[in-house]
Amino acid sequence: MKKTLPFVISAAVLLLNVSLSWAEVTTKAGTITLVIGKASVERGTPAEVQPVHFRDPVYLKDSITTEKESFVRVLMGRKALVTVSEMSVLTITEDLHQATINLDSGFIGLSVARKRMDDGEYIEIRTPHAVAAVRGTKVIAEVPTPDITRLTVIEGHVDVYALSAPTQVISVSTLQSVQTTLTAPSQLKTLTPQALKEKQQRLNPPQGRNSDSTPSDTVVNIQLGNATKIAEDLTQETNSKQQTGAQTNKRIFSGSLNSGMSGTPSSGGGTSGGNPGGPTIGGGSGPIIGPSLPRIDQINARRR
Repeated sequence: MKKTLPFVISAAVLLLNVSLSWAEVTTKAGTITLVIGKASVERGTPAEVQPVHFRDPVYLKDSITTEKESFVRVLMGRKALVTVSEMSVLTITEDLHQATINLDSGFIGLSVARKRMDDGEYIEIRTPHAVAAVRGTKVIAEVPTPDITRLTVIEGHVDVYALSAPTQVISVSTLQSVQTTLTAPSQLKTLTPQALKEKQQRLNPPQGRNSDSTPSDTVVNIQLGNATKIAEDLTQETNSKQQTGAQTNKRIFSGSLNSGMSGTPSSGGGTSGGNPGGPTIGGGSGPIIGPSLPRIDQINARRR
């Protein structure tokens, strides 16, 4: 019996690890809403590489790679839209139910819909040199070389810290860009509107390339806007349904009163807006890719 017990414990631990790994693989982090050119996803252990297609699910720890003149968009939980430019490699993970985009190399744009974020919720961008907390913001992240990270704010502001100075939080606002490395101090500068426009052009789909999407699909057309526009459209639609339902109930109730309360009052048929559904970020608790460092909220708490 003594010889059997260690084997049973080892088997149980192995089974638990397999179950956790499977849960991470099958936890949905988003949906592919546009593919132009060639892109692939590396998934599972051992890793399997397969092409990316329109409407494919994206799972936690999936590593997405785009080739030259290629372009991918990922909708994350109807809260954020990630635009992946050519020659980029990124992975979506989660730590304590907080979504994290790990950009190893390349160029991405991230739009986060503030109205759809819970209190205190944000999305992290992690590169080999820096970490940024994004909430209700449009931001560009780029790793043009193995030793440089640039973060540019299109709208709003983000808190950034360099891995070389994790206790120093840099606030980056609209039209500002910060460059970090593992050795030199971070450099913050203000961009001209023209310089920002040139960066934004890299977030537009390449012209003349075939798209792996369905242009006539109304839902997809909405998804191709930025995440803020998606949230506003959905919110307006929900409010409109709620108002229509309230007005219908009011007319029915008024009609009953005007008729002297005779007969049986009609029942209202109003509709109430609900959660439109779609992929959600949540469920997994996989480790953050990269070194274990303080989070933005922890740093701000210490500063206060």
